[in-house]
Amino acid sequence: MDYLSDILIIDDNLEEAYDLAGGFAKNKCVSIILKPEDVNDELNFIPKIICCDIKLTTSGDDVANYKLILNLLKKIFSKNKGTYLFVAWTRNKNEFDALKKYIEADKEVNQPVSFLSLDKDEFKDQPSKLKIKLNKNLDSKKGLKALLIWNEIIKEANNKTLNKLFVLSKETETDLLSLLYYLAKANLGKKINDNEIVALIKPINYILRDNIDKELIQEETKKFFRNIFKDIKAEGRLLETIEVKTNSILHINTNIKHKNVIPGDVVEYSAKKLKRLFAFSKKDENIKNENPVVSLIKKSAICGLLEVTADCDFSNEKTNDISKFVPVYLIPKDKCSNNLRNKDYFRNTNLEIEYNNQFYVFLVDCRYIFSMKSNSLYKNKLFSIRENLFTSYRQQVYSYNSRIGTISF
Repeated sequence: MDYLSDILIIDDNLEEAYDLAGGFAKNKCVSIILKPEDVNDELNFIPKIICCDIKLTTSGDDVANYKLILNLLKKIFSKNKGTYLFVAWTRNKNEFDALKKYIEADKEVNQPVSFLSLDKDEFKDQPSKLKIKLNKNLDSKKGLKALLIWNEIIKEANNKTLNKLFVLSKETETDLLSLLYYLAKANLGKKINDNEIVALIKPINYILRDNIDKELIQEETKKFFRNIFKDIKAEGRLLETIEVKTNSILHINTNIKHKNVIPGDVVEYSAKKLKRLFAFSKKDENIKNENPVVSLIKKSAICGLLEVTADCDFSNEKTNDISKFVPVYLIPKDKCSNNLRNKDYFRNTNLEIEYNNQFYVFLVDCRYIFSMKSNSLYKNKLFSIRENLFTSYRQQVYSYNSRIGTISF
């Protein structure tokens, strides 16, 4: 798979830059050429490979050249950080080492993941050697190579997603804007107003996900990822920090901007208000000595509610604006005992996550389902539970509340 892309060439000599761009093109790699004075902080382009002439000024002052290159990097990544390989064009190894040290010494610049020195003349008439040397450099950095390949998979899948929408528009004789509206409406139904973006995310993501899967099942891609992971051995549990952070990435979304509270959203609900809800519950009489709020307040817990209304009821407004919620708790990890996590109503609904740079145990209380209006709660949203985990949590809640026989809370 060709994964060398998003290449930026910076050179004050356009003729030499064209030679390099031609070499990349012969290797099926597209590049962008800019003169130093054309690089600015408004570029809508985040390069993965930066090829830069080491002599961008005619002053003959090495430090002046290094400073200019450093400032160019700061401009390129002033608004968006990026993972990139820095390729310096020089015939002098000492100059390259000095430039590398100069860049690495500046803590404000977005540092490259790797440095590479190449000679322009060496690759001018043999462009295939250019790709071989870049590949060789990346072979020692398999993690970076995997990310670059993933970047290409996403770009190809995204192109196919756009094409799919164009074809669907043509087949149904529907203009693109109307098509997007119908997709959004099929997702959120009557709740589409003021939630258009949220309504579009899921259907377009489905198409994108299908196209990603198609790219991943290609034998070349499968072979690469098999080889890249074969030397990695999983030894026991992951490091605690990595485990919690990966849990957070996979299972919660803190970038929620939709106006309403929709299924899967977690909203903050003070312990005082939650205690009032419990007071109205007949179940509360059965657990006078085990009121969850009383004990959790002492643990500095963040109390909240998880929206668990059935998706079809929500989108078709069958609920008359009454939503179903279950209590949830965010307890600082160092204050949450295993005894609490292993209780019947928490055993299958607890998760270690990172929220606001702190580690918590997230608990979903399966014992209670409250019906209430949600229109005043949207300002208190904390995050949303991603689809797969939310489906599991909702199933656990309803299963717990529909048990047959004598029920103990």
